[in-house]
Amino acid sequence: MGQNCRLTCQLCTPSPPTTLSPAQCYDSLPSCSYSAFLCNYTLYLTFMSQNCPVTCGLCVPLATTKDPCSDKSLIPNLPSNCSAFSSLCTISVFQAIMTEYCPKTCGFCTSTISPGATSTSPLALG
Repeated sequence: MGQNCRLTCQLCTPSPPTTLSPAQCYDSLPSCSYSAFLCNYTLYLTFMSQNCPVTCGLCVPLATTKDPCSDKSLIPNLPSNCSAFSSLCTISVFQAIMTEYCPKTCGFCTSTISPGATSTSPLALG
């Protein structure tokens, strides 16, 4: 049986699946999540990679960049609530914690000018 039905018996070596760009990567069938176990079977690999690439883990993740100056929540497991505490930004005893958790709200972020950027402020010649 193994000689005549190599594909059915899962004796074939599949070509490695290619990863898809984020724009191309979506599951086209509503049953993909229920059929996820089929991603591991050679017999279904082509079908699953074409129809359920997200479920089968064949997608290239989107690169995410974190805002270097963003507020964190003062209360764990809740969204940032810095705006409710913005009055504390200018009170010296709270500045350390507000700098750590609410730099954007408090205006404590430092901006940098990237190379090649131009400044609109006049130069002092003298």
